[in-house]
Amino acid sequence: MIYNDFLGGVRQHVIENAEKLIRRRVYFGTQSLDAGDGDVHQVFYVNPNDIVLDVWADVITAAPTNATIDIGYGGITNFWGNGLAIDAVGVARKIVSGTTTWNPPVIEDKSEVTIEIEIDGASLGDQVMVSGNIDMADMGLSGYVISPNYVAVQLANNTGGILDILQDIDISVFVNKAPLAPVQKTFTANDTIDIKATTDTEDVNISSGVLDLYMRVLRYKSFTG
Repeated sequence: MIYNDFLGGVRQHVIENAEKLIRRRVYFGTQSLDAGDGDVHQVFYVNPNDIVLDVWADVITAAPTNATIDIGYGGITNFWGNGLAIDAVGVARKIVSGTTTWNPPVIEDKSEVTIEIEIDGASLGDQVMVSGNIDMADMGLSGYVISPNYVAVQLANNTGGILDILQDIDISVFVNKAPLAPVQKTFTANDTIDIKATTDTEDVNISSGVLDLYMRVLRYKSFTG
């Protein structure tokens, strides 16, 4: 067996007090955002080698009804949030969900049927996961946002014959409004974490309200070795 020694003469980087939680308060009354123009407000600076673990918004004072924001950075404006509602006090939800009971009609082979479910907060571009309470062998159950606040659930027949489901299906739908957020973002150059006014629900200018934006980040303080 051959051992390769990568230890001798190789610099070891030591991170001191690496994980940081940074908060910044945003006052829309003093710096409004025009949704129709997609106005952007830069909130945090990030440095090369920063690893941003998560970013989220906590609404302190509600913004106007149906006001929504994206949270992201220069490359991807909705990395940590897509059309997050900020018109209610509390942490802006990154997961919205809904349920329904469905007794689908007879489905011909290689065909599908679809229903629409109202899920408040669902936006175009969100990631949708659907589950049912029956054996789905040789069937496909999927979902997608068809318009703001509405999700289409589709049942496909891949059984090789006519499909007649003789019972109700309890459908659960989960909408992920930040599908890229679980992937930690490592920055290689100076950048900023931004919020952008969106028209995902309605064209609402954000001219009032207060929110705290939080960033959890791993940041190099020093290195030795």
